[in-house]
Amino acid sequence: MNSPVKCSRHIRNIPPERYRLESDGRKADHMARLRHSLVNLLATYADADGSKIRPSVMTMANSLSISRRTAYRLLKDIRDLKLMRDGDVTEFKGTRERALDIAAIQALGVPDTPASGVPDSPQECQIDSSGVPDSTAGVPNSVTGVPPSAEFGTQPSYQPANKPTNLTGAVGKLFYDSTM
Repeated sequence: MNSPVKCSRHIRNIPPERYRLESDGRKADHMARLRHSLVNLLATYADADGSKIRPSVMTMANSLSISRRTAYRLLKDIRDLKLMRDGDVTEFKGTRERALDIAAIQALGVPDTPASGVPDSPQECQIDSSGVPDSTAGVPNSVTGVPPSAEFGTQPSYQPANKPTNLTGAVGKLFYDSTM
């Protein structure tokens, strides 16, 4: 398979927070998401090995709804992260050919430290084991004590009045006569 789909598949599961730079400051999450989006966009234009990326900066900016200046800044950030390298300007419309470093991007997905937090649950089922109480015992039925819902149109406010009280003149007379 030598298509952009293969390149996209290699990098699509990398979380956006892996694209952060230390210099991001208070907008770290936003900038990381933008870099993540740009790398995924570039991958859709790339060959399977991440090379021959030729969209213009304006195309990238329009696709991500950002300015050209922001697109240039993001491209620089991606180069600083060593995830992309620039090539020469192509003869076709003068766009620059770029290449993604797939191995470096995949390395972002590998956690630095083992995951801590909640340990994995045991593999055996605990429901059938003795000592686990039934969770539904002593819980009242949630349907009891709830009044049945009213039918549509049975509320007094929706029922038509027997005769119009606020209609005056010829319109009221016509309406009143047509309802009889």
